[in-house]
Amino acid sequence: MPPANSWQEMQDKMPLYFEAGGAREVWIVDPDGRISFFGPGHERIPQSRLIPAAPTNI
Repeated sequence: MPPANSWQEMQDKMPLYFEAGGAREVWIVDPDGRISFFGPGHERIPQSRLIPAAPTNI
């Protein structure tokens, strides 16, 4: 398994996912299993807008 990206690396990659990759949402899972959701303006959102029933922890 490759090493995990740091939080900053994921923040740096987020614009690429939205702009070049066409993502409608980005989910980042931290090492403790907490899921953070981000919308197309790179703003943090409380839950997925695409899958409202998505868990916030795994």
